[in-house]
Amino acid sequence: MQHDAPPRRDDAEVGRVIERLAARLIESGMARMPARVFAAIFTSPEGALTAAEIAERLSVSPAAVSKAVQTLTQVRLLHREYVPGSRRDRYRVGEDVWADVWGFRAQWLRSMAATARESIDALGGQDSDAGARMAELHDLCVFLTDELVDIFDHWREHRTGHARPAAPTPVRPVPPRPIARGARRA
Repeated sequence: MQHDAPPRRDDAEVGRVIERLAARLIESGMARMPARVFAAIFTSPEGALTAAEIAERLSVSPAAVSKAVQTLTQVRLLHREYVPGSRRDRYRVGEDVWADVWGFRAQWLRSMAATARESIDALGGQDSDAGARMAELHDLCVFLTDELVDIFDHWREHRTGHARPAAPTPVRPVPPRPIARGARRA
């Protein structure tokens, strides 16, 4: 039985992949350096790198890497692990990193819902415009939290019930929503 060797990685192309992934993370609100550091680790063969490897791969200072990994470990996108026989730590992407990310979002949504609920009366109750907006924010956050829980239950069922596909499923582009006349773009 003959086994095909894994495809060779082209460092220049991997660099472009890192920057594209980082750009998407930046678009979602992540700061630039943590996005680049996460992308570098996520795309590494083992899903783990030392701070020195990250700095070399991204051509950045160790101080920039240090701050970025601190941020990423605080939000549980990376985990620090001890490297036996070395004074260096390695930073690893979690086993279920995307579920962790969305779980973190769900915690934020719960916190936002609680803040909204606690704020309604201070804003004049649900009968005031500000109170009504806050009540709607509360209801939206509760709805989204419930939906996220359901989505991840379905995801786990899907993932454990299916083998990994040979190629990712293509993503359909979402057409931009039309802007009403006179409305301002964000």
